[in-house]
Amino acid sequence: MTQPAEMKVVDLRRLLFAVGGVGLVVLVVVFAAVAWTSAERLIEPEVERQLSESAHAATRVIEGTVQHAREQADVLAASPSIVAAAESGARRARQLGLDRLSLEEAERRMDADHSLRVKPETDAFLRDLVTRGVFAELFATD
Repeated sequence: MTQPAEMKVVDLRRLLFAVGGVGLVVLVVVFAAVAWTSAERLIEPEVERQLSESAHAATRVIEGTVQHAREQADVLAASPSIVAAAESGARRARQLGLDRLSLEEAERRMDADHSLRVKPETDAFLRDLVTRGVFAELFATD
């Protein structure tokens, strides 16, 4: 009769270990979920704030760059050599009859480099500005 009593004790120990193990796993999962939720509530506003600050800083840099490019374009447009090149180009375009063509046709005729080459030094200057600056393309027209 001692054997069934020992088996009951062993079965009871196994049951206690199983229940205790499952209880610990549940406790760890609950603790992890609570910790995750708490951390999320604490960290998320800070992350949002930092992202917002970074976005505003990037916006200010881009706006400053665009403003600087506009100012450079205004200075270039008022430059005597650029104005002279534009006026010479307008005279040459009229001589070639480009002023009587549609924009598409004029573009096709000037497809190579879109320049009448009236002032090669001005063309070179503008090409140099494009390679060194923020402009994708620069051209002078009347």
